[in-house]
Amino acid sequence: MRADIKVWFDHPDIHPEDARNAFLAWFRRTSKDRRKPPHMILEKALIASALNDTQDKQVLPPAWKDREGNVIVVPSDGFETRWQRARKDGREPIFDKIDDFILRTWRVMRPLGEFRWEPNVPGLIEWSPRAASALIRALPIGVTAGDETWYVKKRNRLGLQGKRRYRVHDFGVYKDGLARIDID
Repeated sequence: MRADIKVWFDHPDIHPEDARNAFLAWFRRTSKDRRKPPHMILEKALIASALNDTQDKQVLPPAWKDREGNVIVVPSDGFETRWQRARKDGREPIFDKIDDFILRTWRVMRPLGEFRWEPNVPGLIEWSPRAASALIRALPIGVTAGDETWYVKKRNRLGLQGKRRYRVHDFGVYKDGLARIDID
């Protein structure tokens, strides 16, 4: 089966290509569960994104169309029930806070809380896994962050590819409270 998926991702700090890659990587991982048809996986993404929206909107079941624009009749498979249950019980976001941080800072380092960057600090695409994992561990959101292997897996789960030659080799927060990075 082949499907064309149009995804609109409107976040001012995340590059559209990075958002697209992250969503496609999530879709590929989720679709490995052969028991769920693709439209159910896309409905899961729709419900999760609607619940993460702060405006509490009502969501209608999606209308599925073929390439010519004709509506495909999909049997009622409980979308309303899943939507109501998700509203009642809550639903975890597709991307957690660390995923969001990685996506927002992949190309350009952006301020996060107390962390401010000099204008020429490269984004995480230029950081070695050791330096990036050390940075994430130093952040308030990174309490569950692991080592370099953890970071590489996290980055790959987002569909992001690092470079072969990194410009940032090390990161550390020192006793004086200042953060220092080693840039080529």
